[in-house]
Amino acid sequence: MLVRMNRSVVGSLMSPEMLDRLRRSPSAQSVPGTPPVLMFGRIESATVATVGLNPSHREYLDQSGVQLSRERRRLETLETVGAHSRGDLTDAQCRAILDSQSNYHARNQYAWFRPLDRVLSALGGGFNDGTAVHLDLVQEATKPTWSSLARHEREALLAVDGTFLRWQLTSFEIDTVICSSATVGLNVRSLVGGEIHDSGDINGVTWWTGCSDSSPAPMWLAGWNKTLARAGLTIEQQGDLGRAIAKSLKTAGR
Repeated sequence: MLVRMNRSVVGSLMSPEMLDRLRRSPSAQSVPGTPPVLMFGRIESATVATVGLNPSHREYLDQSGVQLSRERRRLETLETVGAHSRGDLTDAQCRAILDSQSNYHARNQYAWFRPLDRVLSALGGGFNDGTAVHLDLVQEATKPTWSSLARHEREALLAVDGTFLRWQLTSFEIDTVICSSATVGLNVRSLVGGEIHDSGDINGVTWWTGCSDSSPAPMWLAGWNKTLARAGLTIEQQGDLGRAIAKSLKTAGR
């Protein structure tokens, strides 16, 4: 049985679990000089979490592989907070990193998030107002990209980082989890003991809804089978996707 706790008891921005994850040594595939991205948005206020595979290296690098300039920077790096390595991070440096991640959507937001925001608006929230936060199965931005990693490399990263994502989902006030691809859906349902109860299709994108066996309140789950950036949905159809999911979850009791 997956047990959810009140965030005032467990989850906070500077909780030991958050600091320990920031200070954990990078993987061999991590973008050099970067901390893990623990969240895109305000996890302390969010009730909805979207979940992806892992952060894009483009959060830190431009098309040429060079770190983004100060004007275009989205997130703090080890260099920008004055740390030589993750293990050397002070509490103050950790706070600066977490603040940049918490305030991510008020800055130079990566275009990948826009379709997700359109879906979220149909659920009555979004990233900008702090009602939604984006999390990842793996918190490391990698280069090569996720799809270019060897299977054993992906599996190793998932095995290490899944426990932390589960802690996030069960330690804050998140009651609805939106999975952004088929792979994400499979992994999230495995982490929280979720089941699919309803499904449908919009222009070749198969969506689903369900819930976990969490206690004392259910954790609502939803998702679809294709990354929206590649799904070919129009802006209107992205809204339709959100409305279909919202209607299904409402029928189920959300």
